[in-house]
Amino acid sequence: MSLEGGFLFITPEKELEFRRPFNTVVRQTLLVKNTHPTSSLAFKVKTTAPKSYCVRPNSGKLSPNGSLEVAVLLQPQSREPEVGEKCKDKFLVQAVLLPSELASFEGEDFNSLFTSVWSKAEELKKSGGPDTTAEKKLRVNYLPPLNTSSTTTLTTAPITTTPATTAPSPTAITSTSPPAASSTNGSAISKTNESASSPTKAISSTSITEPKAISNVSSTTIPTPSSTGKKFRETHKFNEFFL
Repeated sequence: MSLEGGFLFITPEKELEFRRPFNTVVRQTLLVKNTHPTSSLAFKVKTTAPKSYCVRPNSGKLSPNGSLEVAVLLQPQSREPEVGEKCKDKFLVQAVLLPSELASFEGEDFNSLFTSVWSKAEELKKSGGPDTTAEKKLRVNYLPPLNTSSTTTLTTAPITTTPATTAPSPTAITSTSPPAASSTNGSAISKTNESASSPTKAISSTSITEPKAISNVSSTTIPTPSSTGKKFRETHKFNEFFL
């Protein structure tokens, strides 16, 4: 098997990304997969900064075509790295194919087993034998923190800019009422009715002698308080939609 490709695949392939801030534990997941169709493998995860990370599990065994998720936990940092500062931390994932007699091995001495099998595989490779080892390297990259201030500004802008004083006040509308009909207008109407019964009297009474009756007719075009109040209520609901 080739060292560059082979039977070991990891996701992500090149970088482990951790997002700021680093005053608390930041988690990333590393997927380790064995693509060999018939052989199991043993793997181990190493880092250049063991005090800064916690890896669970840091070693294990995968059956043919098996996979496992490894949790990589960045511990809280005493100092927040500067913006744009590159991280120098690196990870190394090592894997070795297990002989058939060790494929079912289980126990607490797995680390010592891995070391022993790895050493034998390295000696076999140097002597011209098949390469049963694989390695994958990963860099660590710092990501900027998530910024939610722009979202907050967009949601609060309609509330502060909605006009609330454009609609007329209810008291100004309800206080508007058409003038009550005067007694003079009532007498003008009665004279007109009397003139309709007598043609001779109608001619003499049809002359326009009461200008107040004409102004009274135009006053009936003033909108009623109920219709104007309805328009105000509709406008009030429209403003509430944005509040």
